[in-house]
Amino acid sequence: TVTVKAVKPDGTLVELFGKTKAKVEDGRAHFEGLTLQTLLLDDVFLVATGSGLESGRGVPVLGGPPPLLPEERVPAQLEIKAPREIELGSKMQVEVKVLDENGNLCVAADCPVQLEIAGGNGDLTGTISATAKDGVATFPEVQYTGNQPFGLMAHSANLSS
Repeated sequence: TVTVKAVKPDGTLVELFGKTKAKVEDGRAHFEGLTLQTLLLDDVFLVATGSGLESGRGVPVLGGPPPLLPEERVPAQLEIKAPREIELGSKMQVEVKVLDENGNLCVAADCPVQLEIAGGNGDLTGTISATAKDGVATFPEVQYTGNQPFGLMAHSANLSS
């Protein structure tokens, strides 16, 4: 899926109406009925974003200098793979996959990911921060010190969800 946005050279978003999301077919995405809410078209760029596209490229609506684009956040979700049961005090390996909005592995995602405890009465120690490489963050030695059932949460400031 590709999303098109309208931005000014300073990165400010311009309201864009119409079909702003499209699936790629035969290497092309077709957008219908796009309307800008501005009269100064020489100051607006259309920017396409999506998995596999280079970020930071804009196409001027009516010419002009290239835009200064805001940092693109990867639209994604995090999927945790961890053992269902572990012995008290033992270490476990946890894997977190960064997925795009369609549930596919987002191999372009190289971002910091942190693990947190969800419930339970103990602490999470060991490797609880890692950087995703090719869409996967690996935490080789995570340990829970409590004696009650617990869950894990993963988050990254670089992701939009």
